Amino acid sequence: MPQHRAEAKSRSWWSVKGEKVEKEAGKWRWIYIDEVELRLKAAERGLTRTSELYRMRKGSLPTSRVTQSTILPTDFVSDPQYTAGLSTIVSGNPSMASDEPAKRTASSGEMSDAPKPAKAAPLSLQDIETKRDPSPSTFGAGEVLAAMGACTPHGGHTADMLELVEQKRETGRSFSADDLATLTGGKWPIVPLLETLEARRAGHYLTADDLIDTKSEAYPPPVIRAASNPNSAVLEAILSLDNVKYDPSVWWAGTTALREALRARLPANVAVLLAHSADPDGCSRRALSDYSARFLRFRPHLSASNMVERGAVLAKLTTSQLAPLTEAELTARRASRARFWTEVDVPPDGGPMVRQEPLALEVAAEAGDVSLVDALYAAGADTRGWMQHYCEMPSEPTASFLSPSTPLHKALEMRNMAMVKHLLTLGFAADVFPLAAVVCCLNPVMAAVALAPPNLDAYELLAPRADLKLRTPVFDVHILHVAVATLALPVIRRVAADIPLSAAGVTALKHSLLHIACLPLEDTHVNFYSEKIHQSIHEMRILSIKWHRSTLWPHKPPGQPVDRTPAFPQTPPADPDQQAQTAVAEYLLASETQDVRAEDAYGNTALHYLAAYRTVNKEAIAILRSSQTGEEVWTDSTNMWGFTPQDLFEDDAAALPDGQRYMPFWRDPMGVWGGGKWRSAYDRVSGPAE
Repeated sequence: MPQHRAEAKSRSWWSVKGEKVEKEAGKWRWIYIDEVELRLKAAERGLTRTSELYRMRKGSLPTSRVTQSTILPTDFVSDPQYTAGLSTIVSGNPSMASDEPAKRTASSGEMSDAPKPAKAAPLSLQDIETKRDPSPSTFGAGEVLAAMGACTPHGGHTADMLELVEQKRETGRSFSADDLATLTGGKWPIVPLLETLEARRAGHYLTADDLIDTKSEAYPPPVIRAASNPNSAVLEAILSLDNVKYDPSVWWAGTTALREALRARLPANVAVLLAHSADPDGCSRRALSDYSARFLRFRPHLSASNMVERGAVLAKLTTSQLAPLTEAELTARRASRARFWTEVDVPPDGGPMVRQEPLALEVAAEAGDVSLVDALYAAGADTRGWMQHYCEMPSEPTASFLSPSTPLHKALEMRNMAMVKHLLTLGFAADVFPLAAVVCCLNPVMAAVALAPPNLDAYELLAPRADLKLRTPVFDVHILHVAVATLALPVIRRVAADIPLSAAGVTALKHSLLHIACLPLEDTHVNFYSEKIHQSIHEMRILSIKWHRSTLWPHKPPGQPVDRTPAFPQTPPADPDQQAQTAVAEYLLASETQDVRAEDAYGNTALHYLAAYRTVNKEAIAILRSSQTGEEVWTDSTNMWGFTPQDLFEDDAAALPDGQRYMPFWRDPMGVWGGGKWRSAYDRVSGPAE
């Protein structure tokens, strides 16, 4: 491509539905033609009018009509950047610079001997566009031509339409709304043209790409795309259009325009959206209700493909969300593995298929821009559920109550201390529990300790503003339990300086501080090749909300090659926590607040957990056994399956993987939901793997 053509590439595209339109996936695929390239081709054939240019594209104009001529490329020009490209063409091609076409002889079509015009000066936008009509209800012909070139007509505009515009331009008359309706004649919807004209009047020359709306999740709608565009004029122009489909609070594929502007850190776009009455909470209430419903206790299976209302699900549940752990919940834990501070299935049903619904203030806090938080706060974003500790959800919860997190949690995750300080200044509570996620909520001061690594600077800010005696709902976890789970002795000492170790007590699962210190970090650290250990160990120490348990299959899954490595690793992972675990266990025993004989809800002592590791911490076991009652516990204390710590230790040493990929006693819940019923994968497999 010649250099002057490459330089003339424009953002403005003109398209028609021509003979080469292809059909893909049942939909028409538009073929876009660069205006500049089209004009250069037209110039080579001597076309001087817009209608001729159009007919050439449609293939209805004989190419032998003329042999050589010039063309002034002025008809569809709308963008200043496009104008600069045309100026390059004109200044570099004298044959294209004249306002009058070169004269031809009637017989042969050859050029006459008339002198060629002098080289023209580069074109400016004022040279190209007809002066705008000052009336807000009418449009100049130049405006209409530019708008027709900028927007993509469904079916293409016709030669007759272009002729009408040219006639208006020649007579100097402007277009009224009725004229535009006559212009389209039912062959092209008038709405795209009016929207483009109004947007141009608003100060932005919208192109076809700005207004494309495929109404699918594959391509964002115009408002969502414009929200993340650094040029706020695009968003302002689209929202200025008098069309309900350009809703500033539009929800698309799990996001909103306001959230996209916040994630892109564009204060100007946030201001535009709020000025156009966008919801300052930045969420779909229906989607938020669906997401929070998936954290309800005792919920039925909720398909990830269908939205549900939290209130409708809650109305069908007979047990209170704040009731003590039930026998059914304990039975579910004994059949699986879970973190000591939450239920088995968290993240909620559907896992990554379920779209999260953070509120705008949470997104702004995560983005780390104080000005964005202030703008939302001033616009009236809901904060009621985040300003003080509540013991239960209100009967009619607002958006902040339905969120399973808070802006302080988001700022802590980003380790943004400036944002944490600012939120505290605004009055956000340091000890509020997000009760929408009653089974997995840590308040902000607990979350600061639970971070990996713990954030003591954040703790110093939050602790004076928090009630450290508070415990999590349902699982009754204290901040000291969270501190011990980190195995970070400086953190434990710091928290214990504010509240004594004796205040921790036990959790709802009867875990003491010593239990938690001895729990395995996660299930790959446990020797589940031992059947006794597989029966006995179900609690993990990890504090991450993103953790998922490993998969334990009794035989080869259907369709899986025999030689593929299963999800549960044969080689035990390195355990960097053994020294820290030993130090914490020694510290807790020295405090004289812990009893080695204490049993949890499964009858396990701290020694039961230490004996179940794939890489056993023998030093920690020796410290506990050397206590006054330690040896008695080691040999005589049995759990609910009848196993002592010594039984687990001995079976641990004997049960080595030895190349085995599957164990017959492994039966993790695996399968699919269909028709509201669970279909087990085991029922579809015959026999173990070879």
